[in-house]
Amino acid sequence: MEHKKTMLDYIADCPEFIRNNVADSAALTKPLVDEYVSGGYKNIWIVACGSSSNGSLCARQFIRRHLKCEVKIVTPFHFVSSENDFSETDMVVVVSQSGYSLNALDAIKVIEAKGRRCIGLTGDVNSDLGKVCDVVANYGVGRETVAYVTRGVTTLALFFMLFAVEASVRLGIKTAAEGEAVKQQLLKAADINAAVQAQTPSFIKEHYRQLSGMTNAYVCGVGANLGTASEGALKFGETVSIPTAAYEVEEYIHGPNIQMTPRYSVFLIDGGEGTERIHR
Repeated sequence: MEHKKTMLDYIADCPEFIRNNVADSAALTKPLVDEYVSGGYKNIWIVACGSSSNGSLCARQFIRRHLKCEVKIVTPFHFVSSENDFSETDMVVVVSQSGYSLNALDAIKVIEAKGRRCIGLTGDVNSDLGKVCDVVANYGVGRETVAYVTRGVTTLALFFMLFAVEASVRLGIKTAAEGEAVKQQLLKAADINAAVQAQTPSFIKEHYRQLSGMTNAYVCGVGANLGTASEGALKFGETVSIPTAAYEVEEYIHGPNIQMTPRYSVFLIDGGEGTERIHR
């Protein structure tokens, strides 16, 4: 019998995809890097929803720091209905993993109506999104056949980070050697990802009673981990069907904590920015 893939299969593939995509960085990101460099853009708008928005949020601080530009993330419906005042120096990238999301295609229509180049990022360049864009890139996600995408979040965040590195080298913000050093740091994420996966079963076993009894949850983070928190909250809602909210870690104690009872579960994601405050 053919094995039917689950979310865990796609999660298990992530270290391999990280290594392959870092190795193929220049070719993978070339369509977007060429557009950014030749277009004279200063800032970036990312139009994405759900897990694509969360993956973009994971990469946002990295792009700002390494490419020295501002990055704005807006959902497609919000973009179409009320917030599409981008300028000629803003590169607007519409993301859809499948390439068939109707809200992403609606966003492309708005960009086209303004006479601007349509730029798409997808897992299928032959999709509807790929066919209507002037520039389209595959961010190296492969194909996911489960509804709750997981590998897409990791590969999208990585793509935007690799894009920032390659573009910064092309623009002279970094030297080639500096760019390569950053990519080697990103490569370490594959081993870290694998290590976390290896620790997960014992963590679940140790905390099974608390985890299986969750009824409400908060997931909190800051910086890049605000994206992690948002994706965590989304996945809890999708998979175990409990009300879950994501908050910036300090904002959590400015109102949301008031409704707390012993039945609530709170996940504080540490790492990088805000460590001291998170532990306090």
